[in-house]
Amino acid sequence: MTKMEKSHSTIAIFDSGVGGLSIYAELKKLLPREKIVYLADQKNCPYGEKAQDEVRLLTLKSLTFLTSFKPKLIVVACNTATVAGIDFYRKKFPQIPIVGVVPVVKTAAEMTKNGRIAILSTPSTSKSKYQKELIEKHGNTKMIWNIACPNLVSHIERGIVSGKKIEEELIQILKPVINNRCDTIVLGCTHYPFLKKT
Repeated sequence: MTKMEKSHSTIAIFDSGVGGLSIYAELKKLLPREKIVYLADQKNCPYGEKAQDEVRLLTLKSLTFLTSFKPKLIVVACNTATVAGIDFYRKKFPQIPIVGVVPVVKTAAEMTKNGRIAILSTPSTSKSKYQKELIEKHGNTKMIWNIACPNLVSHIERGIVSGKKIEEELIQILKPVINNRCDTIVLGCTHYPFLKKT
């Protein structure tokens, strides 16, 4: 890649692991001609069980590396990293637009028919101030079950997206969803779409 090709020619995507590939796939559909660089911090994955300060520092290190590609946009394709510090990253790199992903509480609140919503996310995202504020702001008239899913990212990173082991885990996770007749489920982690079929 020449300097000319490298300069402001890419969209950079960051995730703790393979979850951001779900974002990458959608971006390629929408913007097929764009050059995209993808970075997964699989050395430190999963982020969802780490303290938010640690997640912020790990994300900052990865975003610093991505700035070497002189991207025109950085996508933090990790809910956990986004809720841990999206404003912090934007202050560190004010010259680059940075977008993140967060659980789609607002969309779910608009879609639900019976007002019962389940949010499946990593433990860190689930207990974050950011997610609590999303729920208060957009779901205050709804019944919301905020469900932490501690093992799913690790399973997905190992390629376990179907079979008895993951089915048994999903049955346990989804019990409150079924018992409380939730009609809308928010997948609050970019890894989770890999489990939709299961």
